[in-house]
Amino acid sequence: MVDLDSVSTTQKMRQEIHMLIHQDKNYDALAKLLLDNHAKLVEILGPEGITKAVRYLVDHSVEMLQRYASESVKLDNVKGKDGRPRAKPGTLRFAQFHEASYFARTVREIYSRLLQPDVGASGARYHIYGDKSKGLSGSFQLSPRDFENLIILEKRWNKRDLCDYLFTQFDRTLGAEAMTYPLWVAKLQLYCGGDSRMWPSQSEFYPAVADAPILWSFFKAEHKGFRHLLSDFISRYVAPSNAKVLSNDILTTLVASMGYYHMTRDICDLIKSTWGIDENFELVAAPVKLGSPQYPTLKTLEAIVDAFSYNHEFFEGMKYINAIRDHYNIDVSSRHARSFWETIFHWVHVSTRYKPDMALQHYLKHTNSTQRHRTLAEAQADASFDYSGYLQYLGRLKKQRDDTYAHIWNMYTQNQVPGESVFSAAVAKNYYYYLVTKLKVDNDPTPMYEFLRYLRQVYAKVHQSKHSYNLRADTKGKVRSPARAIDQVYSMALIQLVEHKALTLKVNECEPVINKWSLNKAMQQRLMNWYRTRKSAHWDRVERERMKHIAELRTEKGEDDGFLDLL
Repeated sequence: MVDLDSVSTTQKMRQEIHMLIHQDKNYDALAKLLLDNHAKLVEILGPEGITKAVRYLVDHSVEMLQRYASESVKLDNVKGKDGRPRAKPGTLRFAQFHEASYFARTVREIYSRLLQPDVGASGARYHIYGDKSKGLSGSFQLSPRDFENLIILEKRWNKRDLCDYLFTQFDRTLGAEAMTYPLWVAKLQLYCGGDSRMWPSQSEFYPAVADAPILWSFFKAEHKGFRHLLSDFISRYVAPSNAKVLSNDILTTLVASMGYYHMTRDICDLIKSTWGIDENFELVAAPVKLGSPQYPTLKTLEAIVDAFSYNHEFFEGMKYINAIRDHYNIDVSSRHARSFWETIFHWVHVSTRYKPDMALQHYLKHTNSTQRHRTLAEAQADASFDYSGYLQYLGRLKKQRDDTYAHIWNMYTQNQVPGESVFSAAVAKNYYYYLVTKLKVDNDPTPMYEFLRYLRQVYAKVHQSKHSYNLRADTKGKVRSPARAIDQVYSMALIQLVEHKALTLKVNECEPVINKWSLNKAMQQRLMNWYRTRKSAHWDRVERERMKHIAELRTEKGEDDGFLDLL
């Protein structure tokens, strides 16, 4: 820890903080330093220096939250009251969330102490969000960069009400003329759907495409629409600086906003004017040069597939992605492409899923049926209902889902380069859940076995001994091994195959499947212990089915004997 009393010069203090940030990456020590010595540090570093130091804490909190969000859900996870997965204490995911939350609270506390360093008469400290009627005034003047720190932090934590409050305070204290480029991006993301992570989930089958819904309940009337806010951005930021080139962060935000407001034709125009790809997915203009702030990236591709898929045009979005990827030689096999593939598989699932009852309503609507039936049973009672046509429609939906998953999975596996690509547990689990449903419907275990073969190949390439010096650890010393995530998904798939054997009354094949397909002795022992708890129930089911079959044979024999007696 830095001893402030021993620091004689500003330069020495800057060197100490630089070491904490860039060499030691000791964000805990940096946070404690800023909390305990904020007043003296303002004198030594100046307001701008403090702001820069806090930004590292903001970025670290956001990074740990992102790791938590992207980490695979472990088998030992528990669920909260809302039914959503919650990480168990002691797991890596819990540690990541705890660390992200700690640094978010620390940033808020640092700014609280900067604004009001003195403890109140009651012994309680001031908090920036404690009494919002007092605003954010104090002994420390928040700069646009300070608002950036707070808004970026709260937006990533999905604290939309706090972001709204911060923007209101910004307009009140600094004015719209002081808006910075990152703040304009954040404002478009917050108020105009420019961040797909804030979009309402697509929970329905073929949801109605109406006006863009309000993002949250406190959305005020004075907040301007997308086109108006975009016009403000151009007139206040782009035009005065003569900046004719918009960088990718604002372009991807614009694509997302247009997608949220169902402006897909405007997206096509933006793609054509910016990257030269027309509606036929051909390059019709000079390509953007490599190194340009407009050169498309994986984030660009993610924004495009998000925008089109949100408007039920997933396949249109994929055509644009393939065209941009080919013409601009974007690498989708690197370790940086994991988020891209996770986005693709998310929309494959959302865009092709269906439920028979909701598909029935869609079928009736698009066949111009005059009758409206809530259930299939009601529809079948109607003599005018085309049941055969409905079954064919369901078959087309299933085929489209199967073909899409097969095509995208093939693309994904072909772009996985050993040593360069990063295994995505989210992609693997997405495909696994699809295969589980497919196995139940088709009664064909072949695709699941092929999935196991793929996982086995990847596991063989990434598995390392727990004593290996090549294992990578994070800043907290936690070992991050993709082999562990593969082991978990592989176990889930193998369990499904064992259950399938039992359901098809091939109980005697369950143990051989475990012995043959387990990745290692530890998995074999674990799954054998699991199977022993279910073995007797499986054999009881076989016996019940056998007795049922014997009873049916006796019934048939009795009917035959009665017929002979009549003769």
